[in-house]
Amino acid sequence: MSPKVAERANKVLKELEEKTKLSNDELVKKIEEKQDTFGDMLTTEGAAHLVAKDLGIKLLDGELKKFEMKNIVAGMRSVNAVGKIFKISGIVEFKRNGSPGRVVNLFIGDKTAYVRLPLWNEQVKLVEDEELKPGDIVKIMNSMAHEGMFGIELSLGKYGRIAIYDEDVEVDLPDAEELNKLYLSPDARRERVSIKDTVPGNFETRAFIVQVFKGSFIFNVCPECGGKVTETKGKYECGMHGEVEPQPALVVSTIADDGSGSIRVTFFRSTAEQLCSVNAEELAKMDKGERYNIVAEKILGKEVLIEGRVRKNQQFERTEMIVNSIEQLNISDETEKLIGAIQLKIGG
Repeated sequence: MSPKVAERANKVLKELEEKTKLSNDELVKKIEEKQDTFGDMLTTEGAAHLVAKDLGIKLLDGELKKFEMKNIVAGMRSVNAVGKIFKISGIVEFKRNGSPGRVVNLFIGDKTAYVRLPLWNEQVKLVEDEELKPGDIVKIMNSMAHEGMFGIELSLGKYGRIAIYDEDVEVDLPDAEELNKLYLSPDARRERVSIKDTVPGNFETRAFIVQVFKGSFIFNVCPECGGKVTETKGKYECGMHGEVEPQPALVVSTIADDGSGSIRVTFFRSTAEQLCSVNAEELAKMDKGERYNIVAEKILGKEVLIEGRVRKNQQFERTEMIVNSIEQLNISDETEKLIGAIQLKIGG
């Protein structure tokens, strides 16, 4: 852990001690359990923020730091970022507990990555009234980050805001069409790389699963927005939707190796279920030991073709991949690629 990261984590821990009656040892144990749930994918600081949320504690954040999209990771709170809206989904209407609701998704990016930001109910008017539209540069303030079905999502919650970027400092961002092509186009193929050559960005790689990390494998999410929920006295609450009946979601943290090197690779939700050929509901009925045995049996030694977002974990000083998609290996296609690479090398 870098000194700067350790300093921030200790600051959060000290604030938690001051605002609760829990001891340092008790808080550290809760933080470690939270990290264990996510297979150590959460930083100590991020896990501490989630523990604070579970305890109903609002942590102060004096730093108004704007993150590049690639540096936003699940578990962060008080996230501030600047990006360009490059796509807006259609408005979806639904009913929850008999009450009507609406949601629309904004896709916001910069040169490094993109996030999805859902707007709920009254917030939808920002799109209907064209106060927010594709091509707008926006600033997102005091939001919360979590891992959604399609990558990182930001939630405004009770204290977050989104507004048109009106500061004097210019920001250099690709146009909306370029961002859409870069991140969402079905024709956009990520560069195939060996693990030893991975750097922060989006890549495809072919490798074997050589290790599975033990953990809970299961976390609870809101059935409406897919965000994490907190449990209090047997009741589950979503920051956006209040009390809900949660759904289990699957997370599997592994080590993948392609002979050139190894990398920590994490599969969330649908990609985890696809990898393991088992759904979260089935695993949720088992204890941790049974879950690990089934997951390990199904995926250890398995060869996978995966595409995802590679990032540098500053706390553990390692490179990691969050998987976006898994493809079945097509022997014919792989053979053609190999022949093409050989011909390129020998000049054939």
